[in-house]
Amino acid sequence: MIDEKLNIENLTQKLAYYSKQYLGSGEAPKNNAVLWLTGLSGSGKTTTALKLQEAIRKLSYKVCVLDGDEVRKNYTSDLSFTDEDRIENIRRVAQLSNAIASQNAIVIVALISPFKENRLLARETNQDNVFLEVYCKAQLEQCEKRDPKGLYKKARLGEIAYFTGIDSRYDVPQNPSISLDTVRSSPSINAARLINLMVECNIIKAFS
Repeated sequence: MIDEKLNIENLTQKLAYYSKQYLGSGEAPKNNAVLWLTGLSGSGKTTTALKLQEAIRKLSYKVCVLDGDEVRKNYTSDLSFTDEDRIENIRRVAQLSNAIASQNAIVIVALISPFKENRLLARETNQDNVFLEVYCKAQLEQCEKRDPKGLYKKARLGEIAYFTGIDSRYDVPQNPSISLDTVRSSPSINAARLINLMVECNIIKAFS
């Protein structure tokens, strides 16, 4: 059972932490927004998120990246990778992204978030923000070839359980806000596509 009092205190502490460490100063966007990057491990979510953050900061907007690995380390370290704990992990990150975005900011979440129903929960939690689901598209075999942390190899050897794409499912987004080919397109090109989408969605101003 979740300790709601502890959960609220933890959320408040992490909100202060991420706001101080990562949000920084800048102009408020036209509309608060959460860009939720989903995809398999090794699909380029974090690389794309960081490149996008860099581009947004150059435009002088307040922006923060919530990366799955870092969030696990600093906010949800008590959770495992079972289906139940994955659901709780996404619930907490959705709450945190909503709280940060409410400070007149843009939040970029880079999280596998494998289950369709949990991505819907993230959207519903952020109903007061512009919510964009971004699918970082890369086939399993391509992600395995990259395998920057050697996780797929460990999963194939049975050293890691509940690994998405191996022994835990990934629900491919059927109607994302945008789908990015992270194999054929560079992070810079994909970041530019997201900037254009943010202009179209009235999150940031058009620029010349």
